[in-house]
Amino acid sequence: MAIGWMTVLQNVPWTDVVRNAPKVAAGAKKLWQSARASGFAGAVPVAEPEAGDSPTVMDPLAQLQAQVRELQVEVGDSAQRLQESSELINTLAEQNSQLVASVQALNRRVAWLSALAVLLGTATALLYCR
Repeated sequence: MAIGWMTVLQNVPWTDVVRNAPKVAAGAKKLWQSARASGFAGAVPVAEPEAGDSPTVMDPLAQLQAQVRELQVEVGDSAQRLQESSELINTLAEQNSQLVASVQALNRRVAWLSALAVLLGTATALLYCR
């Protein structure tokens, strides 16, 4: 805990973060749109075992069918995780865009307040120097 939050925040290259935020948001939106367009969530049908399959003695064809069923389930799970990941990335990109907009607004306010402070300091110095 030797490094404080201010030190960590000072080491973040905020100019790069602000500069690249639109690219990140655009990339996340493109990923989200391609993920939604492909409709991969649940796209892999799972084959049901046939009534004649024997659970104790499996011929090579039955073994292959069982492996195919397992792989279909795994692919479906992977597709679902990919869908959820793309949703998360899209949400994070939107939040990043909002954060960058807020930082830019705060930077404008700080610039105005700094100018106001300089003007007030100058006016105060002029009043006391008379």
